[in-house]
Amino acid sequence: VFSMYSVTVAIERGVATRRIRVLPDGFLGEVRTLSSASQPSLSAFRELCSKWDVPMARVVEAGLERCGRPLTEIEKSMEDKAAREIATLRGGIRPLRTIGSIAPLIGLLGTVVGMIVAFRTASQGLGRGERMAEGIYLALTTTAAGLTIAIPTLLLSAIFTTRVERFFREMAEELAPTILCLARIAPEASSSTSDPVAEASSETVSI
Repeated sequence: VFSMYSVTVAIERGVATRRIRVLPDGFLGEVRTLSSASQPSLSAFRELCSKWDVPMARVVEAGLERCGRPLTEIEKSMEDKAAREIATLRGGIRPLRTIGSIAPLIGLLGTVVGMIVAFRTASQGLGRGERMAEGIYLALTTTAAGLTIAIPTLLLSAIFTTRVERFFREMAEELAPTILCLARIAPEASSSTSDPVAEASSETVSI
């Protein structure tokens, strides 16, 4: 059961953590183009992010919500969103680490049971070599099975985790010019997206 479940999770994570699902080159190219424009357009950024359902697009959207505000505020918003996105991807990898930790314990339990059978047989006197060998066989088999599942599972978990972290480090480098670009956009450009309830409240206070 553990082996089948770990294979299923590994296949799903292998697909979910591909570059095209986290850091697609097409989105990167368009972001670079918009960020290098002399007059960056907020609507163009929003339209681009709406076309891509990937973590990087959601990180950029978080920066758009703070468009025109101080650079540190934009950067903090995008960092928080990136942290949530990476936590989501790591959460999908967690079952592999869990299986990798539990499988050796199940094997150890089988080892203990097998040794109990072997020593119980030995305590009943000589002439029971076959049953004693059967207990030792059970102990070694369960230990080998647990390690056979745990080793590749933990290895895959480490590979997927490293891949995700590499993508987000590259994302941070790629979005550095974008953060500066969003800070250059005039606050008036984002006034149409402000909260209407907040605007109504401010008007009431001014009256």
